[in-house]
Amino acid sequence: MIRRSVTVVAFLSLAACGGGVSLRVPKKSLDALPVDERLDLLDAENDLFVAIDKHDDAVEAVRDAREAYRRAASQVAQAVRDLDRSSGSSDPEAVVAREELVEAKLHRAWLDRSIDLAEEALAVADEEVLVARARLERAKVQAVERAKVPGAASLSMRDFEAQVVRLERREKSLRDDLANDRKQANEERGAWLSESRKLSDMTGGALGSPWVE
Repeated sequence: MIRRSVTVVAFLSLAACGGGVSLRVPKKSLDALPVDERLDLLDAENDLFVAIDKHDDAVEAVRDAREAYRRAASQVAQAVRDLDRSSGSSDPEAVVAREELVEAKLHRAWLDRSIDLAEEALAVADEEVLVARARLERAKVQAVERAKVPGAASLSMRDFEAQVVRLERREKSLRDDLANDRKQANEERGAWLSESRKLSDMTGGALGSPWVE
Protein backbone atom coordinates (compact mmCIF):
# COMPACT_ATOMS: atom_id res chain seq x y z
CA MET A 1 0.00 0.00 0.00
CA ILE A 2 1.37 3.40 -1.03
CA ARG A 3 0.90 5.98 1.68
CA ARG A 4 1.11 9.71 1.15
CA SER A 5 2.87 12.08 3.50
CA VAL A 6 0.78 13.56 6.30
CA THR A 7 1.03 17.03 4.76
CA VAL A 8 -0.16 15.82 1.37
CA VAL A 9 -3.02 13.83 2.93
CA ALA A 10 -4.16 16.89 4.86
CA PHE A 11 -3.92 19.15 1.81
CA LEU A 12 -5.77 16.78 -0.49
CA SER A 13 -8.55 16.15 1.98
CA LEU A 14 -9.06 19.88 2.52
CA ALA A 15 -9.35 20.28 -1.25
CA ALA A 16 -11.55 17.20 -1.58
CA CYS A 17 -14.45 16.78 -3.96
CA GLY A 18 -17.25 19.17 -3.10
CA GLY A 19 -15.07 22.22 -2.41
CA GLY A 20 -14.17 24.04 0.74
CA VAL A 21 -15.18 27.43 2.12
CA SER A 22 -15.65 29.43 -1.09
CA LEU A 23 -18.03 32.05 0.29
CA ARG A 24 -16.35 34.66 2.47
CA VAL A 25 -17.36 38.02 3.82
CA PRO A 26 -15.35 40.86 2.19
CA LYS A 27 -12.69 42.43 4.37
CA LYS A 28 -14.07 45.93 3.81
CA SER A 29 -17.38 44.89 5.37
CA LEU A 30 -15.61 43.36 8.38
CA ASP A 31 -13.43 46.43 8.85
CA ALA A 32 -16.59 48.54 9.14
CA LEU A 33 -18.06 46.42 11.96
CA PRO A 34 -18.57 48.13 15.32
CA VAL A 35 -16.62 46.72 18.25
CA ASP A 36 -19.64 45.08 19.87
CA GLU A 37 -20.42 43.17 16.67
CA ARG A 38 -16.79 41.99 16.45
CA LEU A 39 -17.08 40.60 19.97
CA ASP A 40 -20.04 38.50 18.86
CA LEU A 41 -17.68 36.65 16.51
CA LEU A 42 -15.44 35.42 19.32
CA ASP A 43 -17.31 32.17 19.94
CA ALA A 44 -17.13 31.15 16.28
CA GLU A 45 -13.45 32.12 16.16
CA ASN A 46 -12.72 30.05 19.27
CA ASP A 47 -14.50 27.07 17.72
CA LEU A 48 -12.21 27.40 14.70
CA PHE A 49 -9.11 27.47 16.92
CA VAL A 50 -10.34 24.30 18.70
CA ALA A 51 -10.85 22.57 15.35
CA ILE A 52 -7.36 23.55 14.22
CA ASP A 53 -5.87 22.17 17.45
CA LYS A 54 -7.73 18.89 16.92
CA HIS A 55 -6.41 18.79 13.37
CA ASP A 56 -2.85 19.19 14.63
CA ASP A 57 -3.44 16.31 17.05
CA ALA A 58 -4.76 14.18 14.17
CA VAL A 59 -1.63 14.90 12.12
CA GLU A 60 0.52 13.79 15.06
CA ALA A 61 -1.60 10.65 15.47
CA VAL A 62 -0.86 9.65 11.87
CA ARG A 63 2.86 10.08 12.48
CA ASP A 64 2.64 8.03 15.70
CA ALA A 65 0.75 5.26 13.89
CA ARG A 66 3.36 5.07 11.17
CA GLU A 67 6.19 4.95 13.70
CA ALA A 68 4.41 2.17 15.61
CA TYR A 69 4.07 0.22 12.37
CA ARG A 70 7.78 0.59 11.65
CA ARG A 71 8.57 -0.79 15.10
CA ALA A 72 6.17 -3.68 14.53
CA ALA A 73 7.84 -4.48 11.22
CA SER A 74 11.17 -4.65 13.05
CA GLN A 75 9.60 -7.03 15.58
CA VAL A 76 8.52 -9.33 12.74
CA ALA A 77 12.08 -9.36 11.40
CA GLN A 78 13.40 -10.16 14.88
CA ALA A 79 10.85 -12.97 15.27
CA VAL A 80 12.02 -14.47 11.98
CA ARG A 81 15.62 -14.37 13.21
CA ASP A 82 14.60 -15.97 16.50
CA LEU A 83 12.85 -18.79 14.64
CA ASP A 84 15.86 -19.34 12.38
CA ARG A 85 18.11 -19.64 15.42
CA SER A 86 15.87 -22.14 17.15
CA SER A 87 16.50 -25.85 16.79
CA GLY A 88 14.08 -28.64 15.74
CA SER A 89 10.33 -28.18 15.54
CA SER A 90 9.78 -29.99 18.85
CA ASP A 91 12.23 -27.81 20.71
CA PRO A 92 10.35 -25.61 23.25
CA GLU A 93 12.33 -22.63 22.06
CA ALA A 94 11.18 -23.25 18.49
CA VAL A 95 7.56 -23.49 19.62
CA VAL A 96 7.85 -20.12 21.32
CA ALA A 97 9.63 -18.66 18.30
CA ARG A 98 6.84 -19.75 15.96
CA GLU A 99 4.22 -18.25 18.24
CA GLU A 100 6.29 -15.09 18.52
CA LEU A 101 6.29 -14.77 14.72
CA VAL A 102 2.52 -15.31 14.48
CA GLU A 103 1.89 -12.67 17.14
CA ALA A 104 4.31 -10.20 15.54
CA LYS A 105 2.64 -10.53 12.14
CA LEU A 106 -0.82 -10.01 13.60
CA HIS A 107 0.44 -6.98 15.52
CA ARG A 108 1.90 -5.55 12.33
CA ALA A 109 -1.39 -6.12 10.48
CA TRP A 110 -3.33 -4.34 13.20
CA LEU A 111 -0.96 -1.38 13.19
CA ASP A 112 -1.17 -1.20 9.40
CA ARG A 113 -4.93 -0.85 9.78
CA SER A 114 -4.33 1.72 12.52
CA ILE A 115 -2.56 3.93 9.99
CA ASP A 116 -5.63 3.81 7.76
CA LEU A 117 -7.86 4.73 10.70
CA ALA A 118 -5.58 7.59 11.73
CA GLU A 119 -5.62 8.96 8.19
CA GLU A 120 -9.41 8.71 8.11
CA ALA A 121 -9.54 10.58 11.42
CA LEU A 122 -7.31 13.24 9.88
CA ALA A 123 -9.75 13.61 6.99
CA VAL A 124 -12.54 14.10 9.53
CA ALA A 125 -10.43 16.71 11.33
CA ASP A 126 -9.88 18.49 8.00
CA GLU A 127 -13.63 18.67 7.53
CA GLU A 128 -14.12 19.94 11.08
CA VAL A 129 -11.82 22.85 10.27
CA LEU A 130 -13.79 23.62 7.10
CA VAL A 131 -17.10 23.44 8.98
CA ALA A 132 -15.76 25.78 11.67
CA ARG A 133 -14.55 28.21 9.01
CA ALA A 134 -17.92 28.11 7.26
CA ARG A 135 -19.73 28.74 10.54
CA LEU A 136 -17.44 31.69 11.22
CA GLU A 137 -18.25 33.16 7.80
CA ARG A 138 -21.95 32.67 8.54
CA ALA A 139 -21.52 34.51 11.84
CA LYS A 140 -19.77 37.33 9.98
CA VAL A 141 -22.72 37.68 7.60
CA GLN A 142 -25.09 37.89 10.53
CA ALA A 143 -22.89 40.56 12.11
CA VAL A 144 -22.57 42.76 9.01
CA GLU A 145 -26.32 42.45 8.34
CA ARG A 146 -27.15 43.55 11.87
CA ALA A 147 -24.74 46.47 11.62
CA LYS A 148 -25.89 47.33 8.08
CA VAL A 149 -22.32 48.02 7.01
CA PRO A 150 -21.44 48.75 3.37
CA GLY A 151 -21.71 45.62 1.23
CA ALA A 152 -24.06 43.81 3.60
CA ALA A 153 -26.97 43.96 1.16
CA SER A 154 -25.00 42.02 -1.47
CA LEU A 155 -24.45 39.03 0.85
CA SER A 156 -26.94 36.17 0.85
CA MET A 157 -27.45 34.48 4.22
CA ARG A 158 -29.14 31.61 2.39
CA ASP A 159 -25.95 30.91 0.42
CA PHE A 160 -23.76 31.03 3.52
CA GLU A 161 -26.15 28.75 5.38
CA ALA A 162 -26.13 26.31 2.45
CA GLN A 163 -22.33 26.28 2.58
CA VAL A 164 -22.42 25.29 6.24
CA VAL A 165 -25.01 22.56 5.65
CA ARG A 166 -23.04 21.10 2.74
CA LEU A 167 -19.84 20.86 4.75
CA GLU A 168 -21.63 19.52 7.82
CA ARG A 169 -23.13 16.73 5.73
CA ARG A 170 -19.74 15.84 4.29
CA GLU A 171 -18.19 15.81 7.74
CA LYS A 172 -20.94 13.52 9.05
CA SER A 173 -20.47 11.14 6.13
CA LEU A 174 -16.75 10.86 6.80
CA ARG A 175 -17.33 10.49 10.54
CA ASP A 176 -19.85 7.69 9.96
CA ASP A 177 -17.42 5.90 7.62
CA LEU A 178 -14.70 6.16 10.25
CA ALA A 179 -16.97 4.74 12.94
CA ASN A 180 -17.86 1.78 10.73
CA ASP A 181 -14.22 1.13 9.82
CA ARG A 182 -13.23 1.23 13.47
CA LYS A 183 -15.83 -1.43 14.27
CA GLN A 184 -14.53 -3.67 11.49
CA ALA A 185 -10.93 -3.09 12.55
CA ASN A 186 -11.70 -4.38 16.03
CA GLU A 187 -11.65 -7.92 14.62
CA GLU A 188 -8.01 -7.52 13.59
CA ARG A 189 -7.16 -6.00 16.95
CA GLY A 190 -8.94 -8.87 18.71
CA ALA A 191 -6.99 -11.47 16.71
CA TRP A 192 -3.73 -9.82 17.69
CA LEU A 193 -4.67 -9.52 21.37
CA SER A 194 -5.67 -13.19 21.46
CA GLU A 195 -2.26 -14.26 20.13
CA SER A 196 -0.57 -11.74 22.39
CA ARG A 197 -2.16 -13.28 25.48
CA LYS A 198 -1.26 -16.76 24.25
CA LEU A 199 2.38 -15.80 23.78
CA SER A 200 2.43 -14.07 27.15
CA ASP A 201 1.09 -17.22 28.84
CA MET A 202 3.70 -19.36 27.09
CA THR A 203 6.56 -17.15 28.23
CA GLY A 204 5.34 -16.16 31.67
CA GLY A 205 4.84 -12.59 30.52
CA ALA A 206 8.31 -12.22 29.04
CA LEU A 207 6.84 -11.81 25.54
CA GLY A 208 3.50 -10.84 24.10
CA SER A 209 2.32 -8.16 26.48
CA PRO A 210 0.13 -5.69 24.55
CA TRP A 211 1.44 -2.93 26.81
CA VAL A 212 5.06 -3.37 25.76
CA GLU A 213 6.34 -3.01 22.23
